[in-house]
Amino acid sequence: MPFHKLRCDEAQRDPGGGGINVARVLRRFGTNAGAIYLAGGATGQLLQQLVERERVSGHVVTIRGETREDFTVIDRSTGEQFRFVLPGPPVAQEEFERLFETLRDSVVGLDFLLASGRHPVAPPRDLFAGVARIAGSNPDKMVRDTSGPRLVEAL
Repeated sequence: MPFHKLRCDEAQRDPGGGGINVARVLRRFGTNAGAIYLAGGATGQLLQQLVERERVSGHVVTIRGETREDFTVIDRSTGEQFRFVLPGPPVAQEEFERLFETLRDSVVGLDFLLASGRHPVAPPRDLFAGVARIAGSNPDKMVRDTSGPRLVEAL
């Protein structure tokens, strides 16, 4: 009913994003997993703290924009889940260049590389293809978590 107060339980904050979530699970299974991710503003600082709490080694590429947040509401009476995905900030070309540089410095000796995430506003046209080029000589050890034209470019 509109304008009816909905009482909530205490909020729970977890770090997220496809790659961060995979690294969290791998870490819980005792595997050494890390994440390279974009973070900016107050929510970016919180994200870094939450990733550290999970003991996932992280390489943060700082951006000017505020890291986006998503939230989930669970209706306990039905078990239904409602996911609210907010838009991300614009990411400048030089911020993407720093991301690629960080990836180049970190990719040596990796068993697998997961390229994941929602595309920020105005990403480079070949974002996933650029990551695939950096992955280099072992393209079959790269997992691509994307779809449509971006997947075709990465392949």
